[in-house]
Amino acid sequence: MDRLKAKVFNFDKSQIFYKKLGGKQALLQRALMQKNIKIDIYPEEGEKSAYLRRWVAKGKNKAIVFRGTMPSSTSLKANEISKNKTETKSLLHSFGLRVPKGIVVSRSEFDNALQWFDSIDRKKVVVKPIYGSGGNGVFSNITEKSCLESIIKEMGEREFIVEEHIEGDDHRILVVGGKFVAAMRRWPANVIGDGFSTIDDLVKKKNAIRAQNPYDSRYPIKVTCDVERRLGNIGLTPDSVIEKGRRVFLQTIANIGVGGEGEDVTDIIHQEFVDEVEKCCEAFPDLECFGVDLIAEDISKPPSVQDYSIIEVNANCDIPIHHWPTLGQPLDVAAVIADHYFPDEEKDISYAVEVVVGGEVQGVGFRKWLSRQAVIHGLTGYCMNGNDGDLLALFEGSKYSVDSLISLCGKGPRKSNVETIEFKEIPSEGRTTFMIF
Repeated sequence: MDRLKAKVFNFDKSQIFYKKLGGKQALLQRALMQKNIKIDIYPEEGEKSAYLRRWVAKGKNKAIVFRGTMPSSTSLKANEISKNKTETKSLLHSFGLRVPKGIVVSRSEFDNALQWFDSIDRKKVVVKPIYGSGGNGVFSNITEKSCLESIIKEMGEREFIVEEHIEGDDHRILVVGGKFVAAMRRWPANVIGDGFSTIDDLVKKKNAIRAQNPYDSRYPIKVTCDVERRLGNIGLTPDSVIEKGRRVFLQTIANIGVGGEGEDVTDIIHQEFVDEVEKCCEAFPDLECFGVDLIAEDISKPPSVQDYSIIEVNANCDIPIHHWPTLGQPLDVAAVIADHYFPDEEKDISYAVEVVVGGEVQGVGFRKWLSRQAVIHGLTGYCMNGNDGDLLALFEGSKYSVDSLISLCGKGPRKSNVETIEFKEIPSEGRTTFMIF
């Protein structure tokens, strides 16, 4: 069984600034910095999404340009195909991979969609946009023709996909360098009754729990009109009190971005499913790191005994979902990806320095700012106010990260006024977190 093995991602759960690593590329940049890879970020004028900013990783012998988590080796064609759900399905199907059957229609052609619905044996379908991510605009588990017609009328003038609904659990599979690395089972947003709380109150309690997860906290559960409609279909409202132990699903789609939950299932995925997702590399040979969305009844059993389909391929995939699953083992997949891109450069976090920052550095938020920067740079240690109005700190990690943070200390947070910086190298003690005293 030839698999890349990701180590357990150990982190201090009390460190609130891990939330700053919830973006797609932040964890990858951090893992590269821990290998003493220099990171240069180039904000582009008019670029709204930080995920698409161009940045460069510079090692001893090579440099790689990225957008999000995509390296420059990703061809424009491959990226565009992966964004287009119809073209992705067609390409995967041509390589013998199983994908859902479906058609592309526009709102004015909804008669074609209804006729196709009548022609299929299993009367359960999904409506989704051709382009899009995060579960936005996706309607699944549609079993009634009238419901399908109603949804189609809401889709606007753009073309969209109507395809068969595949029974089973939603999974995100990470492939790096042609090899399987991690698997995540995703559950739709849900609440479990306690016998006295309303659904709305249960959502608030669930969101309080999600707020403790650096990744889930970015996507709280929202009681939208679609959620209210789904609740209405099962005779409930947000004010309903559900019996103790009853689980109510608020969504039909399992994306974390709409309040879903992730469970690591890396250790139980069947080898034949591993072979199946790795075969996607034949269809997308220049995607070095990508996520595969797979629906299967039981990922621990072989594909031959169950219904399953590959739904999408994500060229600019989410890394944090594997570092911070809602359930199961957190995996350091960013380190695996960093090793793939720079295999000749080792992780080295054994450099340590003591730092003294002088000037207007107390009472200006310097310690919180410094703790946040330390987490982003992959450093451990501590910071504290000194007796003489200065700030004392200890940084431990890669030399590049330490030097970068010392340089940033010269600027400090907005309200500070740094006048002096002194530092000296000390023996490393292998600290595991960054503390504020």
